[in-house]
Amino acid sequence: KIEKGEKFPIATDYGNWWRVLYSDQVGYVHKDSVKAEFKNGDNYFRVYKDDLPVYENEKGYLMKIGELDKGQVFPIATDYGNWWRINFGDSFGYVRKSNTGYATKKEMRNINKNYVNSEKKFLVLNNNSVVDNSSGELVPFGELEKGVIYPIAEDYGNWWRIIYLGRVGFVKKSEVIEYKLKSLDELIEEYKVKGNSDSASRVKLFYTNPNENYISIANNMLNDIFTISSYGTFDFSNGIPWGESPLMGEEMSRSYYRALHAQFFLNDLVAAYKENHNKEYIQKGFEIIEDWISNNPYGNSRHELSWHDEASARRLVTWINFFDTAKSILNKEQVRLLFVSMSEHADLLVSDAFHTTHTNHGMFQDEALIAFGDYFNEFSKEQLYSVVGKTRLKDYFNHIVSREGVHLEHSPGYHLTIAKSVKRYRDFFSALNDLNQYEYYDKLYNRMANYYVWVIKPDGTLPLIGDTFKNVKPPTNLWEDNPFYRYSLTQGREGLRPEKTSEVYKDAGYAIFRDDWEKGKDATYIHFTAAYHTDYHKHSDDLSVWIYTKGHDLITEAGPNGYDYDLPFTEFGYSSYAHNTLIVNDAGLPRTDGKYDSTYLTDFYIDDNLSSVTGVNRRYEDVEHNRNLKYNKNSQAVTVTDTIKSSKENNYKLLWNLAEGVVPQINGNQIRLLIDGKEVASMEISSSSKFSIKDVNGQTSPEILGWHLDNGKEPTKTHAIVIEAQEKDAEIVTTFHL
Repeated sequence: KIEKGEKFPIATDYGNWWRVLYSDQVGYVHKDSVKAEFKNGDNYFRVYKDDLPVYENEKGYLMKIGELDKGQVFPIATDYGNWWRINFGDSFGYVRKSNTGYATKKEMRNINKNYVNSEKKFLVLNNNSVVDNSSGELVPFGELEKGVIYPIAEDYGNWWRIIYLGRVGFVKKSEVIEYKLKSLDELIEEYKVKGNSDSASRVKLFYTNPNENYISIANNMLNDIFTISSYGTFDFSNGIPWGESPLMGEEMSRSYYRALHAQFFLNDLVAAYKENHNKEYIQKGFEIIEDWISNNPYGNSRHELSWHDEASARRLVTWINFFDTAKSILNKEQVRLLFVSMSEHADLLVSDAFHTTHTNHGMFQDEALIAFGDYFNEFSKEQLYSVVGKTRLKDYFNHIVSREGVHLEHSPGYHLTIAKSVKRYRDFFSALNDLNQYEYYDKLYNRMANYYVWVIKPDGTLPLIGDTFKNVKPPTNLWEDNPFYRYSLTQGREGLRPEKTSEVYKDAGYAIFRDDWEKGKDATYIHFTAAYHTDYHKHSDDLSVWIYTKGHDLITEAGPNGYDYDLPFTEFGYSSYAHNTLIVNDAGLPRTDGKYDSTYLTDFYIDDNLSSVTGVNRRYEDVEHNRNLKYNKNSQAVTVTDTIKSSKENNYKLLWNLAEGVVPQINGNQIRLLIDGKEVASMEISSSSKFSIKDVNGQTSPEILGWHLDNGKEPTKTHAIVIEAQEKDAEIVTTFHL
């Protein structure tokens, strides 16, 4: 044996083996079992990693353009430090040396000796295998990444013959499209004079609306006073600080930088120009864009959020809006700079490495691709952007919307955001006369209405579940033809009353109970959560409960504090302490841990008087929490039975966060709940275990508890009831008398 890690000399190459001299005997070691070292002047490498990436570096950063299969041998063009430079199409690619080993020429199959590249090229729409047929069978030996433009050697029936790293390979014609080369100057000239088109009209659906006072905001920008979304107005007379805080000594939030780099403020300049045709607005807009381009090259930008996944997508759509208005005003070089940078954005968005798959951020990336592809439909890569955008969007919605029509990112507020997007896609594909896409989004849009019929509280607002912010009111311009939504939205003033009073979404992990639709805002409403599908917008709210009754919230959640994750109150807003759930040994659950199958609804029952639902949470180590909630309409009693099991004794705390203005009075196992000194409900706790009850109000140590949040504004002190027991197994029953 040759021991692992031992270096051993090679005598000669012997096909798939290295011939070695071992104790004066001739022996053979299989090449797949070892990695041969390189010496200066070696000309070939063997791949020792599955799907070894090939990168290009033409734009100053690495962009993946292909993959090489393990065990394959390829020629080296030149040594490049830690990389091999290789011939890739009519340019160069780079592979990491550390994933390769020495090889010889005779190991390389199907060496190209006769073919040269023609002027024809094809565009790769999806990652495509390159195959070798020299053995009489089609054997994959490499891959081309989607978006790559690759030269054709010659036509070969249903295949294109290509030269792939010095070897002859074949790519199916049906999986690529011929690339119609058009010079950049031709495109610039064409779009500079192009009038308003159907595509420009369609893409407007994706633009961000300007502010109501866009004229004054635009005039301020001419004097370098910028309004950055809702984060304030700032003096940028010394230049836009793309990477630093505009306020001395004050750190700005992540959300501020996302808005800054998405450049929504450009839409105010465009709207102002359309109203009074002052070209200074356009020149100012280009000055901002040019400054951003020079200060934020990909991979070396001023701030980590310069190329944030969603911000980059929204910036591209904003630039399309600006381009459409500015193209006839800017000179040719300015139009060129803007178009080239937009194309760079599109190429980045189309790459799998940059894409945030199965998230709403990825959705905005694909939306931007569709918008760019439709607006620049004379551009040779338009079909790539459209195909990738449409394919990935459908994949996202099939993944993230349950069969019941519920968006699975754990937040009613984001269900609203996504429903608006689905409506846009439906209208966009209708205008595009793409019937298949239109029908898909029309059905999806209508399916998503049902959850909103039920999730709206009797007072017309949304519960602050997940990343649903305070005072979010559902819009009147969604599901206008759905009479049940109209009824829920208007508290019964319009539309039709739903036949049922309770609804359960088992796949999504939600149960919503009411007593009577006709009571309007005085109805009782209960929302139960047992869901963990994705990490986006997930809170540690497993088995949490929300109760509203007789015109006011009773049991609520703290709500989110925004997206500045390093702030203590933001961390609290995501934590178990901000929700009505279980704490084990003074530690809540992490916001995310990938245990998607560990929280779910197990059972439910609904009839005219009694509704019941049960959920389970197995995310804690060695602790199982089952929660059953029963709602009796006649007695107006909500009974929550918490069954907790473990193999060892633990400290258990059950939290009940009270709504703002609700004050508890604890008397033994009875708790009166008062608003303005008047009792509105009561709680009764029972258990065979020894337990204690305490009231926490505005606590900051040892953990934050007893607060309500309002998207980064000053938190409000509230009361939280803590029920505590020290047991291995425990069953605690909490009954709310409404």
